[in-house]
Amino acid sequence: MEKNYHSNSIEKTSPARLGHIFKSLMFTLAIFVAGIGSGWGQIAMPYTELFTGITVANGFPPVTGGAWTRSGTVTNQPTYIANQGTYNRSGNGDTKFISHQYSTGTRYFFVGPFALTAGVTYQSSVLYKADGAAGFGPLALTYGTTAAAATQTNTIATVAANITNAAYATLSGSFTPPTTANYYLAIKCTANGAPWYLSCDNFTMAVLPGCSGTPNTGVAAISSASVCASTAFNLSATGLSSGSGITYQWQSSPNNSTWTNITGATATTYSTSIASGVMYYRIQTRCTASGITSSSSSISATAVSCINMSNGSTTLTGNANFYDSGGSGANYAINQAFTYTVYPASCNNVRAVFSSFAMETCCDYMIVYNGNSTSATSLGTFYTMTANQTFNSTAADGSLTFYFYSDVSTVAAGWAATLSNIAVSAGPAAPTGFAGLLNPE
Repeated sequence: MEKNYHSNSIEKTSPARLGHIFKSLMFTLAIFVAGIGSGWGQIAMPYTELFTGITVANGFPPVTGGAWTRSGTVTNQPTYIANQGTYNRSGNGDTKFISHQYSTGTRYFFVGPFALTAGVTYQSSVLYKADGAAGFGPLALTYGTTAAAATQTNTIATVAANITNAAYATLSGSFTPPTTANYYLAIKCTANGAPWYLSCDNFTMAVLPGCSGTPNTGVAAISSASVCASTAFNLSATGLSSGSGITYQWQSSPNNSTWTNITGATATTYSTSIASGVMYYRIQTRCTASGITSSSSSISATAVSCINMSNGSTTLTGNANFYDSGGSGANYAINQAFTYTVYPASCNNVRAVFSSFAMETCCDYMIVYNGNSTSATSLGTFYTMTANQTFNSTAADGSLTFYFYSDVSTVAAGWAATLSNIAVSAGPAAPTGFAGLLNPE
């Protein structure tokens, strides 16, 4: 009877007990899931990633509370455990780093989640370097609510296209999220097929301390004071105050007196362009806690005409920048044979001053002619030039003609020169780097 008693008791009470246990488990699971959404399982800050935790090529370092991922493949977004012998691929003081490979499009390295609070200012940075060939960029630090390109719509800091620096440089910026949520940060890179690899190392993410008093004025800088009309150039600033409650605003002025806020220019870097004339810029830094705003000294950009090498001619009405076919930031292409003639304004001669000149020194070259065709007197065939090599036309019409040839293989950065009118002929500059017309091939 005792056995039957227990048996009957179990049969009557087991379903109720099981139901109670099931409800308890579901309640516990709900609390656990809610906990994840409200703060469990996120990356703690300050967070610094040197990528030393990568143990296998194309892997990622382990991250407590989160993870690194990529939008592309291991081929076009490789990671490394050893420095590579080609295309300037190496870590910053060690052998572990990540890279963006050449492509036609945009790819992302994602990391997160970070639990960010609305109204609090955060700062992120990453080191980057290219292989010397133009074609990378823009490069940006972004943030969004998921590790997906579609949500990475907020830019923290950016570097404009045609990144060529061979030593590591810092991309850094601060931001204040509009809502409290979990966010993912990304290293976003756009590239074309011209370069090979852009490497990144030393990623950081941290909360900035709050501001007080008068913020630093900082120093504003411009990528070039003489810019091609309607072509992007970069504004940047160093020495600025940073932290929670610090905001930035770039301003422009046509006369260095009346200033206007530039819409959307609220980071420490900004890319813009001008169609003509002169424009002045400065950056204002404001501490919201103290209500004090500081302004940097101004910098200016002057728009000039720019000529990229092709078949053709022009008459100078003012100074002009003269580049190879790749323009100011890209390499020239293979299989080119261009002739370009420059005529002066009335009662003037043309002067050309080459500030840089880089060719495939075995096989690509320029011939400069003292006149309006390749039948004019040659001033030399150049595979190299000295800095600021100068040519002054003494032709009857004051013109200079340039012939450029590139072969079927390696390309280089090309040249940058300034073309101007001179009132009197000073005679042609003694050519340097003369190598004759013999093709070394």
